[in-house]
Amino acid sequence: MSTRSLNALQMGQLGEHICAISLLKQGISCQIVNLEKTDIIVTAPNKMIRVQVKSSHIRVERHKTPAYVFQKVFGGKKQILTLKECDILAFVALDIERVFFQHVNSAYYKARFSTEKFMVEDVDRISWEESIKEIK
Repeated sequence: MSTRSLNALQMGQLGEHICAISLLKQGISCQIVNLEKTDIIVTAPNKMIRVQVKSSHIRVERHKTPAYVFQKVFGGKKQILTLKECDILAFVALDIERVFFQHVNSAYYKARFSTEKFMVEDVDRISWEESIKEIK
């Protein structure tokens, strides 16, 4: 079954599970919580890290390279996510089940990632390690 037939809620839930599996495979303790703007809590030594998951399919737009497009927003009024809401953003490419992590302060309002960004070997581990360096 193609993930394109899922509704927005199902796509979000699938993205959360793909992200949680990625973290668990890295030996990182986490729990899907859906608490306000936090989808996953990671329990690190002496710290809880709040993860907001954003999911997307590959988009093919006229005159543009195919890419995954994500927005760093929440709510009906499309408010920008900040450190008040979460620490890390997890960008999930649903069709290839890959995750790219980014500290919330490093992400732009709209992120556009090529498939190559997700195909880097160990992209989830590498991007997770880079993201948590920024957490104090």
